Parts: sequence; structure tokens; C-alpha cells
Amino acid sequence: MNKKTLLKTIISILLVAFIFYKININEFLATVANANIAVFSISFLSLIFQQWLIAYTWYIVVKAQQHAVPMWRVVQVHFIGNFFGTFLPTSIGMDIIRAYSLSRHLKQGVDAASSMFVVRVIGFLVLFLMALAMCIFQGDLIQDAQIIWVIVVTSILFTAGVLVMFIPPIRNLLYRLLLLFRIRSVKEKLEYFYSSTIQLAQYRSLLVKIIIISFLMQVIGIINFYLIGVALHIPVPLAYYFLYLPIIQVIIMIPISIAGIGVREGTFVYFFSQIGAQQAEALSLSILMFSQAIGLALIGGILYWTSNIKLPAKSEAV
Repeated sequence: MNKKTLLKTIISILLVAFIFYKININEFLATVANANIAVFSISFLSLIFQQWLIAYTWYIVVKAQQHAVPMWRVVQVHFIGNFFGTFLPTSIGMDIIRAYSLSRHLKQGVDAASSMFVVRVIGFLVLFLMALAMCIFQGDLIQDAQIIWVIVVTSILFTAGVLVMFIPPIRNLLYRLLLLFRIRSVKEKLEYFYSSTIQLAQYRSLLVKIIIISFLMQVIGIINFYLIGVALHIPVPLAYYFLYLPIIQVIIMIPISIAGIGVREGTFVYFFSQIGAQQAEALSLSILMFSQAIGLALIGGILYWTSNIKLPAKSEAV
């Protein structure tokens, strides 16, 4: 475990320990024990459907790149990525696992990375836009003005980071550095990645379709959280979920902990305790959401062990 991962692990542990110290454990356990299993199951099914939509979005992008990969394969690779991203202590991200796994079924393997990149960037931009919209139109309901600034700054940094990657002088500088260190093979793959991504950006009808599906995915995700809240008998209207969840998801993206553990629980407790939920209820909402993520990972694990997909070595994933 490197120092960066160790530091994130320590931060996650400290945050979780502090949260459990502040809440009433008995109330937390009682809230979870009294959850409506039927409603919780429906929410989990909605989450599975959301994941299918993500895989479908990736599929239509790969199809636009003229690759004949069956939909079931893309779904399989997507869920397997959930497994590795949730359980394994690896420095290889789940999206890299997905791109690597699918690349073996494409004529140009780099297309898997470029297609994943386009889907992810559009998805995050839609999320940021929803969070910003909530801050603008419902900002008076947010008691801490600093939260709004966090969203604004994070959105600007993300957008700027994506744009900077495609500025020709910076791209050419990166190429020269790769040649300087004699990494020609990586340079060639990176060149194809850029050209493939730019080509996808020219398919306007495809981009519009991805934006619509991405918005739908975010809405389904929010409704999923609401159903978990209903299962836990948390008295918070659906409107507040649309207000806070895009903001919470943006905050969780800040890379200061392992998989958002600790940050996620803290933000749920902070926001939902302000609008009528008990701290124990807000924490149980976050924990049950994470339990669903584990359920998705288990599905991915089953698909992995019954498939011929193998985890790439670090040298292959670079």
C-alpha cells in the first residue's frame, strides 16, 4: 500500500469512527432493523436498471466506433468493473478494468478507453450541471454557503481539466515528454485515443442521446435513494433528494478517502439532519446505499468467475 492510499484509508477510518461516535448506535440499528425489505428490494432493482443504462450508453458509443460487440458483453464488463472497484485493494481503477477488458473484443483496443472517457465525462458534466442548478434555484434551502462554493469550484476544475487535455500545445508537450523518455508505444496509443475521442465528439446526435440518457440515469439514481429513505421511514420529501444528492455526489468525488467512505456518510448526516431526519436515519441511508453497491459488486464477481475475462497486470494497464 503506497503512502497516498494509506493516508486515504486513515482518513476514511477516522471519519467513520467520528460519525459513529456522534450518533446514537441503538437508534441506527433500530432504523436498519425496521427497514421495509420490499421497498428496499425495489430500490435495488432500480439501481440495477441504472447500471444497465450506463452499460447501454457505453454500448452505443462503441457501436458508433464501428465495433460489433454484443450488448451482453458490455454489460458483463461493466458489472465486473464494479466488482474490482469495490473489493480489490488495487491501484487499477474500475474504469481501466472495464476499458482493458472490452479492448480485447475491439479492432482498436484504445477505442474502449476513448468511448469510456466520453461516457464518463458527459455523465459527470450532467451531474455537475444538476448540482449547479440546485445551488442556483434552490440555494436558499442550503444553510451553509460554503457548500455552494465547493460545488462551483469543483465543477470549474473538472471542466477545465477536461478542456486542458485537448489544448494542442499541452497535448504536443505530453507527446514530446513521452518521446523523451522513449515511451513511443504509449505516445502512439495516446495519439489514437485523442483522435478517437475527437471523432466521437463530432457525432452530435450521439452526444445528445448520451446527455439525455445520462440525465435519466441521474434521476433514477436519486429516486433509488428516495426509495431507500422510504424503506427506512425517513420523513424527507422527494424534492430534497433532488436538491441534495447531486451536491453530495459531487462532494464524494473529492479524492480524500477510499471510495468516498467516511465522506459519503458525513455528507448524508450533515445534509439530511438539517431537513428533518435524525442523524442515525441519515447514516442508515448512506450505509444501505453502500450495501447496494456491494450487491452490485457481488453480481460482478459472479460474472467474473464465470467468464474468461482476466485482470490486467499493472504493466498492461499503464
